[in-house]
Amino acid sequence: MKNLIVLFCCCLIAVSCGKNTKRKISGEWSVSIFEEDRKYTSNTDNSFSRELLKFDGEALQKMEEDPNQSSVFDGIVHEAYWNIKKDGTWERKVSYTVNEPYDKHKFTRVETGSWMFYTGVGEYKKHERIVFTTATISEMKEFENNDVQTINYKIELSETYETVTSKNKTLELALLGNNSYSEINYSNAAPTGEEIENGTLITSRKYRLTK
Repeated sequence: MKNLIVLFCCCLIAVSCGKNTKRKISGEWSVSIFEEDRKYTSNTDNSFSRELLKFDGEALQKMEEDPNQSSVFDGIVHEAYWNIKKDGTWERKVSYTVNEPYDKHKFTRVETGSWMFYTGVGEYKKHERIVFTTATISEMKEFENNDVQTINYKIELSETYETVTSKNKTLELALLGNNSYSEINYSNAAPTGEEIENGTLITSRKYRLTK
């Protein structure tokens, strides 16, 4: 996936009803089921690509698609959790290996940030929405030849969730409706600063979290 300069991203997510409190939302949640669908369109040459990643427990599947081909790979999840803390901070980590024949590696992504409840506005009551803001992202690729690639960057990325409580220690998150998504406009620039490409990345996600 191409390097991105984030200009804007906001998504709205919902779960089953109930009154939210910090006590109900807080805790270290295991990500038992996850699905992310990323669709990229270039405004430069109208090219299109798609990457679908999903896992259930330790079983993982990744699909890559472009106008010329479509490939599906399996893999294994080593670790996946989302720690939402009472002090208003959070940390999310996922680590997995995809069995790609020419690019097999262990991938680890760690994100940190802050969260807060939205106040009641309009049709929304108090604590029905939560804002999660990402502040740092760290990514690492570990290859079979012992080569390691890392990237660390700071970011200000806010996601608004229409939420409610967990039920029986399970919290399900999903994007609302057919037209709900996060959309990122990006720009890749040459060393001279001249823009060489721009386009749109549309991402949809859903989680099942358990304690």
